[in-house]
Amino acid sequence: MSELGAYALRFALLIALLGLAAAFRAGIARRPEWTRVAERAVFVVSGCVALAILVLFVAFASCDYQLAYVAAHSARSMALPYRLAALWGGQAGSLLLWLFILSVYASACVALQRRQNRSLMPWVVVVLLANATFFLTLLCFVTDPFEKLPHAAVLSDGAGLNPLLQHPVMMIHPVMLYTGLVGFVIPFAFAFAALATGELGDTWFRTTRRWTLVPWLFLSIGIMLGGRWAYEVLGWGGYWGWDPVENASFMPWLPATAYLHSVMIQEKRNMLKTWNLLLIGLTYTLCLFGTFLTRSGVVQSVHAFAQTPLFTTVFLGYVLTNASVFLAVLLMRRKQLRSEQRIESFVSREASFLLNNWVFIALLMVVFWGTLFPVFSEAVTGERVAVGPRFFTTLAGPLAIFLLLLTGVGPLVAWRRATGRASSAACCGTSWCRARRSRAPRRRRRRGPRSP
Repeated sequence: MSELGAYALRFALLIALLGLAAAFRAGIARRPEWTRVAERAVFVVSGCVALAILVLFVAFASCDYQLAYVAAHSARSMALPYRLAALWGGQAGSLLLWLFILSVYASACVALQRRQNRSLMPWVVVVLLANATFFLTLLCFVTDPFEKLPHAAVLSDGAGLNPLLQHPVMMIHPVMLYTGLVGFVIPFAFAFAALATGELGDTWFRTTRRWTLVPWLFLSIGIMLGGRWAYEVLGWGGYWGWDPVENASFMPWLPATAYLHSVMIQEKRNMLKTWNLLLIGLTYTLCLFGTFLTRSGVVQSVHAFAQTPLFTTVFLGYVLTNASVFLAVLLMRRKQLRSEQRIESFVSREASFLLNNWVFIALLMVVFWGTLFPVFSEAVTGERVAVGPRFFTTLAGPLAIFLLLLTGVGPLVAWRRATGRASSAACCGTSWCRARRSRAPRRRRRRGPRSP
């Protein structure tokens, strides 16, 4: 039965390449019939990937130790839920899970957009199928989850899952985390489509508002579950230890949260178009970079995957290519993205939201620098030097406190230009002020003496 999963992945790769070519032709020639062909390719790829992950689940459940991946990450002594969760306990299975979630998002997006945004959909499908093609290539030729052991090497039992991963939280944490990380491909695809077509209005971000909130929510839940697992299993004495794998999931959360704030300025004032596109591009690039970071062995972590030189080179090349193409298209459209609106006052909601964004990016720079400091130090001095939690806490602590202050003050400041009366009106818009006003006694108007 394992051959069925391997054939499904290879057939999915063929269909993804054909669909990618059809989507390119549809986008360049503006041919709607080719768009439909590309969209059907998305559904076929999704079906094949679903079949492949189902076959691998069955292999774990039935203890099929002919597969090298199953033999390396499960054992008969493990309970069935842990045997199934072992699917994402290694590199190949976790990539297959990533691809499966990507295919679910892609199918849902295509199904819901059949009659909307038809001019954007060819380029949206280009991004979705390009990502699927990359992960299918990895699974077919670099890290195959259906690779079989030689007949003489097959044992009656497997090596078992890492004991640290045999925890109830780890059965759901990776799924939540990947659902968040992978989900940002949809707003990224629409942003790229808007840049490719020149339709740079508010259509793309209005369409993807929920597509951004859903992965942000799942990513937040995944990060919290990871902290809970680290607290109980690793015994750090806290929920957060600034481990590189933790930081890899936290880094895309920061620009994603900044984007959710700044996109409101574009909606209200038609400003920060370039900034919002840059934020969503940075978010998905960091999602890919975080996946690369935890699987490449570039940084040392207590729960990173094993290092594979070929995998490191291929994945890093894809991350850089993805970022470069998006940035090149963004620079090509920079003149069309200029806004006539400007921030009228530093004491305004626009300014507070923009300051909020800068704090998020400053936090991102601190986390990025501290996480990759061993790599930078080795490149300069030839010796790997790692920074500890104190470095992150010292620099990120004041920024987080300032961000908390902005969170409370920002909604009370008026748009355009804040004045005392405008701030009071904004304050009285809250539920507490409305309740206070409703309880206040009404004063009767004083009337003058009646005329005889």
